[in-house]
Amino acid sequence: MIVPDVELFDRLLEILPSPVAVSDRAGLIVLFNSAAEALLGYSQTEALGLHASELYQYPELAPRLMARLRSSDGHGGSAAEPTEVVLRSRDGTPIPARMAACLLRDANGQPAGVVAVYTDLRETRALERGLDQAKAQVSAAERRAARLSAASNLTHAMSQPLTAAMGNIELALMNRDPSGHERLQRCFEQLERIAQIHQELTGVLVSRVDTLQRS
Repeated sequence: MIVPDVELFDRLLEILPSPVAVSDRAGLIVLFNSAAEALLGYSQTEALGLHASELYQYPELAPRLMARLRSSDGHGGSAAEPTEVVLRSRDGTPIPARMAACLLRDANGQPAGVVAVYTDLRETRALERGLDQAKAQVSAAERRAARLSAASNLTHAMSQPLTAAMGNIELALMNRDPSGHERLQRCFEQLERIAQIHQELTGVLVSRVDTLQRS
């Protein structure tokens, strides 16, 4: 016997919100609560008698889990540290879960079965993926902002010598000395064009910064 009163134990399992499966020393499932039915899609009738390894996406890992339990000695049952596993539902859907298991012992202290309690991690994994995506978006926005900041600094650095050059040429043009007047006029026109491009670039940068701040 795994427990003195299986019926009482079964009733206790039914009120637990967590999925629970109990297997005997041969690894066959002997108790399977309603939460486990909801998680894995097996009815109790279907689950009873299945080998516990059939609940896992990778059945070959079941002996390793059992070995961990057997190596965790204790009185009245041995519990291993919770571990993450991938369960397999009745329709073959993989379900990430955290398993806390306890090795049951009989009156002689010999292994008599295993109680496994599962926590569905699908919602947690979805939240983690959403967080990772949000972090990636923030990182990308920060990189864009850094590039825009560098470009903004460049336009600011351009504006001062550009303004000074245009002022000096304008003063030279006011000199009535015709020598070099035409060449200065062409330089002034080219600088005006550069100033116009600078103004357009500054407008684009301001627009991009506003967009980043709103996003």
